[in-house]
Amino acid sequence: MTSYTKPCIIALPSVSDDRGKITFIEELRNIPFAIGCVDWRLKSENIDGEAFVIPLCGHVKVASGNSNFVLDSNDNGIYIPKQFSCKIMEESDNATLLILRPDKHESDEGLRPVVGTQFVPFDIKRIYYISDVPSGKIRGNHAHKSLAQLLVAINGSLEVTLDNSTSKHTYTLDSPNKATYIEPGMWRTVKKFSPGAVCLVVSSELYDESDYIRDYDQYVAGKY
Repeated sequence: MTSYTKPCIIALPSVSDDRGKITFIEELRNIPFAIGCVDWRLKSENIDGEAFVIPLCGHVKVASGNSNFVLDSNDNGIYIPKQFSCKIMEESDNATLLILRPDKHESDEGLRPVVGTQFVPFDIKRIYYISDVPSGKIRGNHAHKSLAQLLVAINGSLEVTLDNSTSKHTYTLDSPNKATYIEPGMWRTVKKFSPGAVCLVVSSELYDESDYIRDYDQYVAGKY
């Protein structure tokens, strides 16, 4: 991973198909630090210290160091080295910022990663967010052998159905103050995305295709 000494824009990998778009961030691959804290803001505030800031919705103009930056796509973010700060100069009415930091927070169990206001039971290795999902399309439809995840509807609303092959439960996410934890081995489907919905997915592992279970019949039979 490149070492950055000044604020700069970093382009993020994304994949689009007829089910919408997924944009990815992996620690020490796309950004130059391990992720300890994941936060979001609907209203602008100045950001001090090392961080990576992405506009999940809308656009913003920020000043950092001696430079001004325009962020108008969730395919890009601004990296702020620890000796700098970031000042929001302008923003659209619908702007929502995703803010990643290396700092973990103190709990009774020591330093732990935080998503929003919640401690999470795993180190954060990878983040992705799902956007531009057409009406009626379904995401997910798989399980993971080892990976755990936390899902948050940062904008809009959606439904998450969790299935352990013997029972199913459906949860509505319609506020960034709600989250669904998905433990390893749980089949999930994500659907009923409202217009403009953005689903944030926080993961315990880096991408590994061999960790996916994509055939439901094999999943139910335990043949994977």
